[in-house]
Amino acid sequence: MLSQESNYSLTEADENELDKLCNLLELSGGTTILFAVTPEVSPQHTVVKSLHEYLENTEENFDIHNFFYSENSFHNFLYSLDDNKPEDSETKRKLVMAFGIDQLPTPRLVKEMKQLNLGREELFGRNLVLILWLNKNKFLDEFRQRAPDFWDWREKVVEFETRNPLLYPYLEWLIAENSY
Repeated sequence: MLSQESNYSLTEADENELDKLCNLLELSGGTTILFAVTPEVSPQHTVVKSLHEYLENTEENFDIHNFFYSENSFHNFLYSLDDNKPEDSETKRKLVMAFGIDQLPTPRLVKEMKQLNLGREELFGRNLVLILWLNKNKFLDEFRQRAPDFWDWREKVVEFETRNPLLYPYLEWLIAENSY
């Protein structure tokens, strides 16, 4: 289904999980909330790149946006999307890939979770796809506890196991270089 242009490829289990995710996106309508768990969370991860590649070749028109929690509040980001509407936005469904909520300090995490929980109805009026990328499955418990209403409105949780083999040698080198 998906060609691999990266230096590493998805496992067979991840290929199957990605197929399920893509099928869900094709069949979904209205606002769709998904949680994706992968060992490294980055727009450069092979799963994210494969998803982008797939979406570029579908009949459904997606207007893809990356959002980084380190840069802004999610609600502010959503409002900025309204301000920057392209002319063809009426024919494209927005897909927002949100990264980094699991890396936030606790006070900011609590605030963002509360906004997601209270703003869920506003989200559902937007006809968008929201994929929250996480790097630990156990972080899903944070959503269950801190944003239970938002959690209940999720469509699916997908889990991937593919790791970037280039990252770990680099991290080992970085640690060795800076450990003294």
